[in-house]
Amino acid sequence: FSLMFGLSKTFSFALAARFWLGFCNSIQSTAKTSVTEIAKGDENLEARGTGLTIGMRGIGFLLSPALGGVLANPVKQYPEWALTKRFEQILTQYPFLLPNLVGCALCMLSALTVQLFVEETLPEDQRRPVKHFAADIWQWTLVKIRDTYRLILPKKEVNSTTPINEEMPLVNSENKTKPKLHDRTTDEDKGKISGFDGQKDDANGVANDIWKRESTRRHLISYWLFSFVVVAVDEAFPLYCISRVGGLSLSEASIGKILSAAGVIFVLGQYMAFATLVDRLGLYRAQSIGALLGVPTTILLPIANVLNRKVSKGEGELRWSSFIFLAVVIGTAKIFTCLFFAVITITTNRTVPASLRATTNGLSMVGGSVAKGLGPIFAGVLVSVSFSVPNEDIATYGSVFIWCTISMLGLLVYQDARSLERMSHGDEADDEVT
Repeated sequence: FSLMFGLSKTFSFALAARFWLGFCNSIQSTAKTSVTEIAKGDENLEARGTGLTIGMRGIGFLLSPALGGVLANPVKQYPEWALTKRFEQILTQYPFLLPNLVGCALCMLSALTVQLFVEETLPEDQRRPVKHFAADIWQWTLVKIRDTYRLILPKKEVNSTTPINEEMPLVNSENKTKPKLHDRTTDEDKGKISGFDGQKDDANGVANDIWKRESTRRHLISYWLFSFVVVAVDEAFPLYCISRVGGLSLSEASIGKILSAAGVIFVLGQYMAFATLVDRLGLYRAQSIGALLGVPTTILLPIANVLNRKVSKGEGELRWSSFIFLAVVIGTAKIFTCLFFAVITITTNRTVPASLRATTNGLSMVGGSVAKGLGPIFAGVLVSVSFSVPNEDIATYGSVFIWCTISMLGLLVYQDARSLERMSHGDEADDEVT
């Protein structure tokens, strides 16, 4: 599907390819579940493994856009390359083929690495052969259609008018066997007929059971809310930098340099901050600190306007003081957002038995995807409203309104994280009493 995206010529084709890219991407929830199961109860190993997993994801989010920008449209950027001259026609027709081709190669390398070196944690009696994959997907689709139909048009209960013969014996005196009360196949028999179909009701029941757990539900909601706010930050920052009224009036190249410097700070500090805070403060206290310093610190970003005030608008340049300040703020925010995501993954997994962790991580990613879809919409509307005020003097302070609003949302998530911490202390107290 990466190649499909790179070969797109129309918006609809690119949208379809991007949809299938996301639809088939389950690596994050699978990796988080595998790390937990590979640890085999070693909480210290689980914590460090999750920290590395989330950290590598953060590094990927920082490096991948830079790599894509370097490789995109090579005919225009690198006309003297031997590769460009040899494949000039196809690279001109598909200017974004090269970065997607590299992405496809990295995915294949990752799949090969997993196949050769990663331990399978699912018990053998629960594994299903790959040859049944297509049939399972078809059965899953039919089940979802059926469930949706029943939800929209529930089946009416029919009251039976058949008279009951109270004198009829329950046991046949001739063969001493009980008559069949119904001829329908039982759920157990269905499971024997079709391995996937027999599990469909169990899967739905498992998801419902997970959602009914108050502690798990609260952790999932906190994860989704934080995902929403973090995506809003990621989308609002480049818009703030580009804006000529109230923003910094920067070029795309300058924004890329800021994010690259922030990425260096993130790489140097992410795992150190995670390991130190978790070891010294514990999971929930570290989670609260991640929520407090991950998003609310962005309220400092408008200071860059003050530091850069002597640069004429339209030049697209930054003073070194503004550049360093922005890189430090964004890099620090990224360190603590990844701290929160890593810790809440661990704490959420510990609210359910090991057998339910895969489904729990799947639910977290589904809700997180919805939040990440709404985040850019919110950020776009917020920036547009803040910088489009008719009075230019007021619009100049639009950046203050943007980052104050987002920081306030971050503080609300912090309060929610604090409530999870208090809930965990209450559970510990109950355990001690018991």
